[in-house]
Amino acid sequence: MDDKDETAEESNREEHRQTKLKILTSWLPLLCIASNVTDIPVLSAGERAKLEKILEETIEKLEPEMEQEQVFSTSKAMISV
Repeated sequence: MDDKDETAEESNREEHRQTKLKILTSWLPLLCIASNVTDIPVLSAGERAKLEKILEETIEKLEPEMEQEQVFSTSKAMISV
């Protein structure tokens, strides 16, 4: 690969990483407090376990530890409101 391709690929990876971060900071708080206004869970136990695993893997893939902290602090702030 030449320098131009490497730069474009790196830019694409950074864009993808930023998109994941934005999705997590937007949706994680909502998933934590999701309710359908009844006592019935929104997700089944199996669905919840699968979603938790996917979220955990995605959060672990965030590069700097600071990004992980940003996701968790945003979630905590939204839940506290």
